[in-house]
Amino acid sequence: MAIYKWPIAAVKEGERIINNFLWSGDPVKKKFLTIKWAKVCKHPSEGGIGIKSLKDINIAMLMKLGWAFLSDHEPWAKFLQAKFQNKEGLLTQYYKNSSIWTGLKEAIVTVNAHSKWINGSGKNTDFWRDCWGSDSAIYDLLEIPDDNGSTVRQSLAKSCIITLGLLLLKLWNCWVVLEVKINYGAAAIGATGKAGVGAAVRNHFGYVLDVLNKGLGNTTLSFSECEAILGAIDWAVQNNWNKIWTELDSQTAISNFIKNHVPWPQRARWNRMKTSFEQIRFYHCWKVANFSAYQAAKRGFLSRLETWKLSSEDLTS
Repeated sequence: MAIYKWPIAAVKEGERIINNFLWSGDPVKKKFLTIKWAKVCKHPSEGGIGIKSLKDINIAMLMKLGWAFLSDHEPWAKFLQAKFQNKEGLLTQYYKNSSIWTGLKEAIVTVNAHSKWINGSGKNTDFWRDCWGSDSAIYDLLEIPDDNGSTVRQSLAKSCIITLGLLLLKLWNCWVVLEVKINYGAAAIGATGKAGVGAAVRNHFGYVLDVLNKGLGNTTLSFSECEAILGAIDWAVQNNWNKIWTELDSQTAISNFIKNHVPWPQRARWNRMKTSFEQIRFYHCWKVANFSAYQAAKRGFLSRLETWKLSSEDLTS
């Protein structure tokens, strides 16, 4: 499962066995189902029981292998890179005999599409193909053919200076508008239990400005996630930061704010706050990319203070 992409038939058969065992106690005995499998696979805070879909597990493990292919320097990774990448560093587009490459290639494309670079020296950054300044690479924005280096130069020669200038402004929009990026995290015990929230704040250069945490007492995880967003945004507005880029690893919480479906105890507060800033963007990120905010949330979970506070230990670490 960690190497091969499972056929749909194999996934369905595996989930059928799990379903049978879940509802009848016998993997081969079928029983009428009253709850959809998709509902069963949801997190307990969303009404499910937390069973992982075999398809999701398979994709996640392939993506982990894909990330290792892109970033690892182990002999096996170098061997696959030499076999399946061309001189430009692109994945080969023609068929090569391999039992694992088809599934791994799909995972690598997904990992690349959801990866971004934080600029340092720029030594390991591909100017054309890496997302180093926006959600898209220059290679994709210019719709450059995927043939060779000469087509890159030919496409650029056809682009006028004004178009390139507008493109660079788009890539560095966070520098121009001076956005503040806030990552949020929430931690809770059980369906309803002790909870805490945290936030990591960075400026448009990527420097950490503050790491915050807060204890919430007994509440649900979904309520805590919304409270993390509201509390950190309110704190940002108090600091006169009115252009905000927000990231959270909960797609449900983000959807609630985008669609204005914030839980009713927090809705009036959100409606008042919406007029306090010029711009706000909501984005979903993987939990591993939200590590700092999640660690701050765990500190808030252990804290008895129910007000936002600056965690100097997190800030200096």
